Amino acid sequence: MRFKAVALDLDGTLLNQFKLIEQETIDYLNRLALKDVRIIIATGRSYYDAERLTSLLPFDFVIAANNGSITVNSKSTQVISSSFISNTDYKKIIASSRYFDLHPIVYVHKYSEKYDIIAEHDSDFEAYNGYLRKKLDRYKKIDLFSYNDDDILSVCFAGQLELLKEFRNYIDKSFPGTFGSSMALKLSIEALLEFLHPDSCKWQAILRYCMPLGIQPSQIITIGDDNNDLIMLEKAGLGIAMINGTDESKAYADRISCYPNTEQGVLYELQRIFGE
Repeated sequence: MRFKAVALDLDGTLLNQFKLIEQETIDYLNRLALKDVRIIIATGRSYYDAERLTSLLPFDFVIAANNGSITVNSKSTQVISSSFISNTDYKKIIASSRYFDLHPIVYVHKYSEKYDIIAEHDSDFEAYNGYLRKKLDRYKKIDLFSYNDDDILSVCFAGQLELLKEFRNYIDKSFPGTFGSSMALKLSIEALLEFLHPDSCKWQAILRYCMPLGIQPSQIITIGDDNNDLIMLEKAGLGIAMINGTDESKAYADRISCYPNTEQGVLYELQRIFGE
């Protein structure tokens, strides 16, 4: 078998319009897992969110959460790899955001303490553009400059695309090589800019899991739909963009799915590769 690992994005890819994985797709993924094909969930969501949305998958798999900043075994909750932003670098972004009148939303690794997000305002604060409206149970209001732990996974900004592009350019020029970044577009908001450790992205997380197992990049399939999937679509042995994906994701991929996420596009593509 040529392919030994499959990495799947969640929203717009594996999940349907109801944020569910269809049972037929679950059954097929289980059959692949039984044939020793490694299944990787590669998502921009927090580990908690990803774990909740994939709870019906009956086999061992790993979750590369927060765009690859942390990778966790789904069953044992063992952390396989992590790339945290240092607290010193984190505060550079917080301070810089003041000049652009932007308001950070920060993901931290506090899974066992039952929160994942810290921010300075109430969740309905206008500048969050509704991004935090469903995250009240995993959210902590705090003075961001007072946070001193070194477990920062990402610093996010929700808002207008052009302003976020300008801010990203400013950060890249002011602190060259200090941060990686990702821009997601297919959300309920116009855009979400996320700053990460420079070694963090979905593809790097996939490699950190696969390479020790002897799985080469040419043996990995990746499927995604948004601009935070571009590198993994480009670098994998086979990168498949969802037909409902962004134009950029389609340009980076080897091929485009025949069906969207609302019609089990992932299942159809995997059946084309591995058979019925």
